[in-house]
Amino acid sequence: MNNNLLPRTLAFLCILYGLPTNSLFQQASGQQESGQAATRLAGELLSSKTPKTDLLNQRLKEAGNNAAQLRLALEKCKSSDEETACLRFLIENMPKEDLQTLQGEFLIKNIRTALQARSDNAWSRKIPFDVFLNDVLPYASVNEKREDWRTDFYKRFKDLVKNCQTSGEAAQELNRQIFQILQVKYSTQRKKPDQSPSESMESGLASCTGLSVILTDACRSVGVPARVVGTPLWVNKRGNHTWVEVWDEGHWKFTGACEYNSSGLNRGWFAGIASQADSDQMIHRIYATSFKKTDQHFPMVWKRQSKEVPSVDVTWRYTGKPKPKAAGEFTVAIRLVNQVGQRVKLPILITAPNGQTIASGTTRDESNDANDFFEVNLKPGSYNASIPSPSRSGNYGKTTFPIVVKPEDNQIHQLQLRKDGQK
Repeated sequence: MNNNLLPRTLAFLCILYGLPTNSLFQQASGQQESGQAATRLAGELLSSKTPKTDLLNQRLKEAGNNAAQLRLALEKCKSSDEETACLRFLIENMPKEDLQTLQGEFLIKNIRTALQARSDNAWSRKIPFDVFLNDVLPYASVNEKREDWRTDFYKRFKDLVKNCQTSGEAAQELNRQIFQILQVKYSTQRKKPDQSPSESMESGLASCTGLSVILTDACRSVGVPARVVGTPLWVNKRGNHTWVEVWDEGHWKFTGACEYNSSGLNRGWFAGIASQADSDQMIHRIYATSFKKTDQHFPMVWKRQSKEVPSVDVTWRYTGKPKPKAAGEFTVAIRLVNQVGQRVKLPILITAPNGQTIASGTTRDESNDANDFFEVNLKPGSYNASIPSPSRSGNYGKTTFPIVVKPEDNQIHQLQLRKDGQK
C-alpha cells in the first residue's frame, strides 16, 4: 500500500464504519516512515469493527420501493472507500422525497464527478473531508428541481479555475464569468424563486435565490465548498435576501451571486443591513444551508411551512458580535507558535474525544494584532486541536495537541509546533 495514502484511507474507513477519525488519522500521519505500522492499523480496523449500519438501514427502509436503487448504488461503490463514504453521507442526510425518488446512477455520477474535481487542484485537495461532504458533494442547495448540473458545470468551468491558488480566488473567478457565459441575470420577472440552474438558463432570468443556486453549484462543480445563505426578513422589513458563502482558507466568506466585486470576498451591497441582523428574533437571523441534518431548518420564504432543508445560524458572523454561547460554554482563545515562539497562521481543527469536529478556522500570525486569536466556545472537558495533515507546512512534527477547557471565560491556550525530530 502507498504509505502516503494511508492516513487518507484510514480517515475514509473511520467515516465508513462510524468511528472517531482523529486518533487513527494522527497515528497513521505520525508513522508514514513505517508503512507496516500504519497498515496494521488499517487491518485492525477492518477485522475488529462492525459497520455502524443502524441509520443507513433506517433510511433504506424509508426509501420504500427506491431502496433497491440505493442498495445497487452501494454495491457499485463498495470497491472505493471514498465513494462509499460519500454515498452513505448522502443517503443518511437527504430529504425523504429524494430518498424515495433519486436514481442510483444519478448519485454515483454526482459522487464521481465531485471526487474528480476534488483531485484537480492543490487547494481543493486540502479541503477537509467533512467540509467536502457537506458543501461540495451535495446535489442540491434548497428545494430546487433535482438535475445533473454537476457534469455540465464541471466541463464548462474547470478551466476557469485551473490557475487559481485558493478556493476563494476560484469562487471570485466563477462569479466574475459564469453568469455572462450562461446568459442569466437577475429579474423579478423570473418564473419562480427556487429555480434550478437549467430553469434559470432556459429563461435567462432568476431571483437572488436562483442566482445563488447557480453560483453555489458552479463552485461545487470545481471543488469549491459553497452554500446558500439568507435571511427571511431584513430588520428594516424591506424583504428577504439570499446570497452565497464560500470556504476560503479555513473561513466562510460571503459574496453576492452575479455581483462580482474586484475588491474581494466579504463585500456586497447587503453587508451593512446584514450587520444589523437581530439574533434574538428568528425572522431577522441569517441562516446558512446544510445538507447534513441539524437541529434547525433553513427558512424558505417561498415555501414557508417546509422544514426539509437543514441550516446553521450564522448571524453572529455578520453582526460582528461573538458567536452565541450555548449553556455551559466558555470562550477559549488559541495561539499557535513555532519553535522560536513566533505566531503561525495555519488551519486548525478542534475535535471532541470521539473524533467529532467541533470547530475549524485559522490561527493568527505576527501580522495580526497581539490580542487577535482564533476563538471557539467550548464546554469544560478535554478536546484535541490539530493541524490537518494536508495543510501543515515546515515539516512540523507534533500537530495534535490536547486541550483541557476549564469552566472560565477568556482562557488562552498556547500550542507550540516543533520540527520533525524535536522532542
